[in-house]
Amino acid sequence: MSEKHEAEAGRTRLASALIANGSLTSDWLASFNSVPRHWFVPDVVWPGQADGVRQGEAVNRHADPAAWWNAVYSDAPLTTQWDDGDHTGEARGATPTSSNSMPTMVFSMLAASDATDGIRVLEVGNGTGWNAALLSHRLGCGNVVTVEVDKDSAAEAGLRLARAGYSPTLVVGDGSEGSADGAPFDRVIATCSVRRVPYA
Repeated sequence: MSEKHEAEAGRTRLASALIANGSLTSDWLASFNSVPRHWFVPDVVWPGQADGVRQGEAVNRHADPAAWWNAVYSDAPLTTQWDDGDHTGEARGATPTSSNSMPTMVFSMLAASDATDGIRVLEVGNGTGWNAALLSHRLGCGNVVTVEVDKDSAAEAGLRLARAGYSPTLVVGDGSEGSADGAPFDRVIATCSVRRVPYA
């Protein structure tokens, strides 16, 4: 099966599942179709479960393309980094520190944001850049600011966004401090872990 066919079949299957569970709404469908998840998934990922705890073994796009495509177009989170990038290779590290989030969660958050034309959004934790691209497609790049604390993850996300044709404002920094240069924002989406909601 060609990569193009794998992508189309996977996207159709995932869209059907997300529409059926109510997370992908009609106002985000065009963004889902225009911003394929596989553009924002690295060659090696660790598929997880919906509970965010159990992680599978590494899936390598070059070693097992069919498994990689299946992982990308499943409704599962995909860990893309362990131990703040200190861990390399295909063995799992101790702590997952970046991911391409579970599509049900992504589109539920986007729907809950009630982001409409003219809305400015701050995203905290850009991961692989997929969420920032979806927001940029729907709202326009000038209305999206995305903050990432990990400079290497931010650089990789920036490359993926540029290849996809999107140019939201990318900030490398601590998202708990917000982004004063781009403020004020109408919405904030946090795709990161926090122990408390920071004042900023």
